[in-house]
Amino acid sequence: AGLGFQLKQDFLLPPMTLNETEIEAIFLALNWLSDIPDLALKSASTSVLAKLNAVLPEHCQHQLEQTTLRSINVWLPVDETLVEQVRLAIRQQLKITVDYADEQQRVSSRILWPFALGYFNDRIVLAAWCELRKSFRHFRIDRIRALSLSQELYPQFKQQLFQQWWAQEMCRETTDKN
Repeated sequence: AGLGFQLKQDFLLPPMTLNETEIEAIFLALNWLSDIPDLALKSASTSVLAKLNAVLPEHCQHQLEQTTLRSINVWLPVDETLVEQVRLAIRQQLKITVDYADEQQRVSSRILWPFALGYFNDRIVLAAWCELRKSFRHFRIDRIRALSLSQELYPQFKQQLFQQWWAQEMCRETTDKN
């Protein structure tokens, strides 16, 4: 009485339990991120790997150290600060203004509502609502010549925009196959 709760002397919380394939999957994803042209995500991948290694049981740590799985990507050159600004705009649901060069190197100024980034084999693609075209558009990050963050929120939630865009893309994919 009056002592509260006590844990048994050898009581420990169990370490994170992952099977071998899960460890390989996490390592491969973090290895892929370590090469991505985005300084913040590179740094985060190193941090996550260190944290993961700290909580894994010893035999899993050994497996993580011994894995020979690797991802190899060659990215088109991009301004890594710009990539981080786009991610910030998506996170905060801010409009951005970009000067964008098309395939013929014609530059146009666009006001966008960015809601998703796709990291493909060699390029990063922004999915956004374009105020100029009044529709969803895709923009290669390597073709953005200038970007400025607005302090203005766009009028829809990014998840709603993503769902509308996804439905449109899936409809287009189904129509293209028929």
